[in-house]
Amino acid sequence: MKSLVRHSAMFFLRVFAGLAVMLLLFQSCMIYHPRGYEESFIKDSGVEPLRYRTSQGEQVSWIRNPGGAGMVWLVFAGNGTRALDLVSYFKRVPDFENDVFVHVDYPAYGECGGRPSPAAISESIRNVLPTLARRLDLKPEVLQPRLRVFGHSLGAAAALIAMDEEHIDRGVLIAPFSSMKSMARLRVGWPLCELLHHRFDNEAAISRLQARGGCHLEVIHGTADEVIPQAQSVALAAKFPDVITYHVVDGAFHNHILTSDRDLVLKSMAAVR
Repeated sequence: MKSLVRHSAMFFLRVFAGLAVMLLLFQSCMIYHPRGYEESFIKDSGVEPLRYRTSQGEQVSWIRNPGGAGMVWLVFAGNGTRALDLVSYFKRVPDFENDVFVHVDYPAYGECGGRPSPAAISESIRNVLPTLARRLDLKPEVLQPRLRVFGHSLGAAAALIAMDEEHIDRGVLIAPFSSMKSMARLRVGWPLCELLHHRFDNEAAISRLQARGGCHLEVIHGTADEVIPQAQSVALAAKFPDVITYHVVDGAFHNHILTSDRDLVLKSMAAVR
């Protein structure tokens, strides 16, 4: 009997160790799904590149309507979406025709070099802003009050990094998680979630925004989200009612929420202009 227990314990230890090694080796592949662009796709998007360098190599984000005198939106897509996949979403919207849209690709996405991580994404944001200021012929202190953020899914975490580190006060978050660790706990449980090293923490970022004061977030989530449960953003809204205005889209799935109630998304954008 003791021998059976010992062998069973060894078996489960080996399984656990194997899972731990898999998570450590393939964690990035589970989180990020970068893809490149076809040249024709870039041309049809009606954007121009913003090129800058980071420790990850050359990075390329994309600007549309650089002559606009309105708000300057930093747009961040989800983990399986390229920045330019969202360009058409903001076109032909009369209320935003005077706004500038900057679609930020993450390292390894689109035409960007390197590997994605919270630190690498933060570095990209930090370096794209001086490049953007030069392109718009604006001093950074003139550009900064015009900045707004828009982020979907993982892009909501990137948007919060921008708000937190670059002192941006207003933005729209679509289907955000509370923290990447809380998502890992849902997917692989404890203690395997402790192996996570891509620790995006939206709750901590919003807490710092609240302490700073004067920040406003419009948060939208679908009740049928099969990737990031709605409970993740409900927890954020409950904890930060002075910062977050919360909206629910009944029956909306994760990748369809942007088109499920586009009017609501645009109204939320108008609310933070």
